[in-house]
Amino acid sequence: MNLLLVGGTGVLSRAVAGRAVADGHSVTVVNRGRRKTVPGCETVVSDKRNFDRIGKALAGRHFDVAIDFLVFNREDSVASFEFYSGRCDHYILVSSCFVYDFSKGGIMDEGAPRGLDCWRYSAGKCEAEDALVQMARQSPCNYTIVRPFVTYGDTRIPHSLAPAHGQDWTLVFRALAGKPLVSWDGGRGSCNIMRVEDFCTGLFGLLKNPRAYGEAVNVCGDETPCWKDVVAAVEKAAGVEIPVLDLPREFIQRHYLQRSEEIAGRSFNVVASNGKLKRLVPSFRQTISLQEGIARTISAYRENGFGNGVDWSFDAKCDEVVNAWNRQNGERKRFGFVNYLKASPVPSYVDYLNGKTELGFGARVFRKCLNMGLKAAGGMK
Repeated sequence: MNLLLVGGTGVLSRAVAGRAVADGHSVTVVNRGRRKTVPGCETVVSDKRNFDRIGKALAGRHFDVAIDFLVFNREDSVASFEFYSGRCDHYILVSSCFVYDFSKGGIMDEGAPRGLDCWRYSAGKCEAEDALVQMARQSPCNYTIVRPFVTYGDTRIPHSLAPAHGQDWTLVFRALAGKPLVSWDGGRGSCNIMRVEDFCTGLFGLLKNPRAYGEAVNVCGDETPCWKDVVAAVEKAAGVEIPVLDLPREFIQRHYLQRSEEIAGRSFNVVASNGKLKRLVPSFRQTISLQEGIARTISAYRENGFGNGVDWSFDAKCDEVVNAWNRQNGERKRFGFVNYLKASPVPSYVDYLNGKTELGFGARVFRKCLNMGLKAAGGMK
């Protein structure tokens, strides 16, 4: 097949691109070119909505399937479908199982109530789905809505409160330094968690599958571990003991405002049904267990120099939450900057301070100036 992926460098989209190339498909990816793409893919370097640029690069071409991984709201959805529906036979919108209203409880099949009021991400995905369904009524292009749940691969360690893409080794760095991970509800929140390889098997069974046209499909696994299980799997695979500080969720949200909605959205015990996926793709089954999958992730991080380094903002905010709790409870212990990378500490320390105090534009400018000075002095490579 001739596939077009909008994205191609994220946890899911990179795995899909890699699987497609390995299976012998022709793959074109559209992204900003800030991360390396999978070898064997043709890359159109562009902002996702610079359709003049993308249109010139794709002039006269038609694809069997177009998959957009970068639709987060109604505006994204309308723009994407209007542009790509005339350039493909089958359009796939990658949504999320987080569209469901988890507060209702029960097993989330594709007909479950949607809309998680506490999280704008959920609302945006719902609006994107609704817009697609409405537009598709007037279009000859076939469509499918795909809803993954929590997925992970070589660049992501799944956790209820995780660092930025490719910097998940920050969790292990913290553990090695004796810094606790922050948790709530005893880490008992659970959901379907699956490695990206298994996600690809489910997704590829839907490509140009007439039974999937006009449908929304949960592409998720059978396992529903809790976050405490994930921490235990990382401990075993990495050979480290991970300290965890379990706090009231509201306290964490109060001191980590940037991610307050996300924390609320990830605070339910949820099971999503993959029964529809198994009916549409009878060959699908989850083949990689949590422990095996985490072991692969840990090995990949070690083999590739621990990913993209440290998420200093995440590290700083976690320290801030822990220190605030200790102050409130009369504990003397405080946590601060640790030079995990054993390199010149100043740039990392500036990033850490920026994350902790949210200094914003001024700190970013200072960081750039500092890097320029260090490079000129031969202190950075």
